[in-house]
Amino acid sequence: MKFKIFSTEINVSFFFMAVLTLALIIDKTGFILPVFLATAFHEVGHLAAMFVLHCQPKKINLIPGSIQIVRGFGVKTQGEFFILLSGPLSNLLFAALAFVLYYFLRLPYLISFSAVNLLIFAFNMLPVRGLDGGSILYLTLSKILSNSKCEVIVDILSLLCGVLAVFLGVSGILMGKINLSLAVLGLYVIIGVIIKM
Repeated sequence: MKFKIFSTEINVSFFFMAVLTLALIIDKTGFILPVFLATAFHEVGHLAAMFVLHCQPKKINLIPGSIQIVRGFGVKTQGEFFILLSGPLSNLLFAALAFVLYYFLRLPYLISFSAVNLLIFAFNMLPVRGLDGGSILYLTLSKILSNSKCEVIVDILSLLCGVLAVFLGVSGILMGKINLSLAVLGLYVIIGVIIKM
């Protein structure tokens, strides 16, 4: 499905909708909807920053496992920092808001929503290639180092995070405390860095 909002083309993959619908149907934990909403708030934070800086995206692609925002042109480094930070900071804002509402209303799903937003904030701030934290680290290092050195440092930190995630995931599986997802995520990060090299 394709449509336009202002001059931004929105492409929603059939598989994105199929995976989301299936996940909502089979979810027994009740966490898929809060995760989806928190992810949407994260991306809206990035988009709001782009509109503030007058660099409206050319295209937004919604595909399984990813939301790709294609910009028409770049911005200065300070603007890039603002755009990158706005996604995680919107999650932090919604986490705080949900927690305050929980304090007054005592609705259990609000504390869950707050926790999900905090997790998405923390995850996106990891110094891993492809995440906001990795991009922020790259931009910060690029002020004092060459691009090739920045890439090496971000790749090394990405590999370390991936190895740590695999170790913690496998340890958790062996102790029967968590599922396979942390180990799979770690492998995904490691493979992504290796393929890029």
